[in-house]
Parts: sequence; C-alpha cells; structure tokens
Amino acid sequence: SKVCPWIVTLPDMSVTEVLPAFDDVTKLFGGPRHLCVGVEICGVCFYILNVHAPDSNHGFEALQSFWNEILAMIKHHKIPYSRLFLVGDLNQKLGSVVSPSVGNHFPSPQSRGGSCAHKFLKEVGLFLPATFS
Repeated sequence: SKVCPWIVTLPDMSVTEVLPAFDDVTKLFGGPRHLCVGVEICGVCFYILNVHAPDSNHGFEALQSFWNEILAMIKHHKIPYSRLFLVGDLNQKLGSVVSPSVGNHFPSPQSRGGSCAHKFLKEVGLFLPATFS
C-alpha cells in the first residue's frame, strides 16, 4: 500500500512503521496462477508468494504439477522457508488430516488435491492460521 504503513518488528525486536517503495520489491518468479516477490525493508528481506491454485476439476496430475513447480522455483531461488509468506486461494478442502501445517478448526474432508497442497505446506514448514482454533 502506498498510504497504509506496515508495522514491522526488526530482528533486534525494535518496531518501526514503513511504507515500502517500488524499489523495495523484486519479482522473483511468476506465472498465470502464481507470483513471488522479495521485499526488503530496513535491511530485512522476506518473500510473499501469492497463489491461485487449480481446483479439482483440473485433475490430480495438474495439482501435483502446480505444487511441484512452485516448490522447484522456491528451491531454485533459494528462498529461506522461514521468511516466506503464502497468500492466495488453495482451492482445496483441508482439515480432516491434521499436522503442524493444517489444524482441525472447522475441518473438511481432505480432497486428493488437498493432499498436494498439504504436502507442500509441510515441506516448506508453512501453516494455515485459519485452520487452528
């Protein structure tokens, strides 16, 4: 946002308000259903991955391929998992299979495609906050 500052806690635990500038953001990779950018604020770099995953109508193989491609690009760009934020629409049902990545808050029976997204989340150490109570 050009008008709403971000509140950022820096590694030294100090808190600051920042307005990221265009030059603070670098596109790393993208496609029709995903975009990953690096953002550097006050010398700290983190990454935002926005996805619009295919739904189950695209077929299981397409879902596997989508998540495998995303994982390969993250590894190719050497993105530290601890600095990665995932936003977007996973387009799958999750919750009946619980892990550190997916909780059981209002679960749905995990779909076959959901297993692909769940595997990705576990591999990179991410979690879906809305699935935990």
